[in-house]
Amino acid sequence: MEAEDASIPLAISLWEAHLLIERGKIASASSPTETFRQWLAFSPIQVIPVTQEIAVLSRSLNFVHADPAYRYIAVTAFQLKAKLVTVDDLLPQLDWIDKLDGAGPNRF
Repeated sequence: MEAEDASIPLAISLWEAHLLIERGKIASASSPTETFRQWLAFSPIQVIPVTQEIAVLSRSLNFVHADPAYRYIAVTAFQLKAKLVTVDDLLPQLDWIDKLDGAGPNRF
């Protein structure tokens, strides 16, 4: 699957969603694990892993963000030459990342 063909979830994004379900920021009638099983049964997806290169770039590229999850997300988009879609207010400030027009906080 090519980056331009579809939205491809990142492993770190799934981790982040799991955390948000645990914290009650994403509503779910089931446990986070069961919620993911249901999502994946409904729509099998290809997940982009955190690779060695992504891990290294997340520490070596110029960042305005300290959160490692956001660093992995931005670097993965950079490496895939994909447009970044985020509601985060710091990631769109990166000059080396390709952003979806209008991406940023409160734009969705």
